[in-house]
Amino acid sequence: MNLIIDLCGPLITIDTGKIDRRLHALGVETEECYLKMYREGRVKEFDMGVITREEFCDNVREVLRCNMDNRSIFEAWNDLIVDFDLRNVEAVRKLAQKHRLFLLSNSDVENEACFRRYINGKVGYDFFARYFDEAVFSNAVKMRKPDPAIFRYVVERHGLVAEETMLIDDCCKHCDNALKAGIRAWQCKGSIYNFESEILMTIRKNENNK
Repeated sequence: MNLIIDLCGPLITIDTGKIDRRLHALGVETEECYLKMYREGRVKEFDMGVITREEFCDNVREVLRCNMDNRSIFEAWNDLIVDFDLRNVEAVRKLAQKHRLFLLSNSDVENEACFRRYINGKVGYDFFARYFDEAVFSNAVKMRKPDPAIFRYVVERHGLVAEETMLIDDCCKHCDNALKAGIRAWQCKGSIYNFESEILMTIRKNENNK
């Protein structure tokens, strides 16, 4: 079984409320900053790499009605990591012994760089290169979950058999659309190490039902 693993939720814990608190500390008065940026701004376009950093920052200033410089915006934007539990490394290592692993994340270029620095800094090596055949970030492929096309992209790019591939993701909609793309899915509501036995049981069940 090939496994496509989500980054935020199953592996790294984030809290967008931290972005709000940082922005407020910097003088932004808008309530629910992240939610407003997500609903009224161009976050999804930035996720898909179809707008530049400058265009994103201009949009943030417009939506939040502030005059922050780009550096301050990105310092706040990247202040969303809570933790990367090292027990996830061992869980991933065990999975990688028997399965091909692919990471798939909705992350803009700034968040991607931030996540890589944080995780690799904690483990002391390139975590993504060591355990995953490829780490696919939405900004690089101009697609994002839950579009079924991004799941098909991973399958086709690596010559995988869809029925022998399973998504592990914390988002129900992502899992539903993975099924539409012809692959299997398992919703992981928390860090992957907490669900190691359930994941292995689901893998065995899917392999037996091929």
